[in-house]
Amino acid sequence: MRLIISLDSSKEESSEQVRPIGCSKRSCLCCWHWINSYNLVHHTTWMTGGSHGKPYMNWALSNDIPVDLKVVAAMRMRVLDTLKWMEGWQRRPSDEHASSSGSSPDSEEPVDWKALTERYVEYDVGHSDTATPAQGV
Repeated sequence: MRLIISLDSSKEESSEQVRPIGCSKRSCLCCWHWINSYNLVHHTTWMTGGSHGKPYMNWALSNDIPVDLKVVAAMRMRVLDTLKWMEGWQRRPSDEHASSSGSSPDSEEPVDWKALTERYVEYDVGHSDTATPAQGV
């Protein structure tokens, strides 16, 4: 992100030419969304070799609010899609590690993915009108 922001701040005119960024690894999920969002907002054509699809906990927003809002929206959609995909999953006894309490895995309630998805949507809708990207977090 810093490289793109730095190089873009020094450009004199808009270029339609693809601007590749070479690196030894693929971009993380959030960086990939950020680059695509940056391109849409700023009418640029930056690209990397693709994404490995993994999000990282220490990833931070750039303080470019229009771009950051698009990234946050993309990540919200990813969470919702994942929750919807997981609906119908049932916990199997073989999925559980041995419990230190000695209780049977069958005694635990299965996860209600549909209810979890509905709770996420309710929370997201209730907070999306005031949600702004964290600054430098």
